[in-house]
Amino acid sequence: MKEGIARENIQKAIEAKDLLKNPVLVNAFESIKEELLKFIENSTPDQAQEREEAYHQLHALKTVNLKIIKVIDDGKIAEKVLEGMAQNNNHLN
Repeated sequence: MKEGIARENIQKAIEAKDLLKNPVLVNAFESIKEELLKFIENSTPDQAQEREEAYHQLHALKTVNLKIIKVIDDGKIAEKVLEGMAQNNNHLN
């Protein structure tokens, strides 16, 4: 990994952490999840299509959350890479 890409990944991770700490976003995710689960739980047998759509929306919400977490994890890896580069540079000097 090149240094510039590593630094970019670290910055993205910082922004992703901020997103997961943002109360508006957290509340929106929780509210949407709650609404979808309630709909699925309270749906009638003839609402199979709507229930399926709610399931897909719930899955999409989870996918977005996992993507944000992956950006944070990529930033952690980039930090380790930069640390390794710094140690290698210190050994060369």
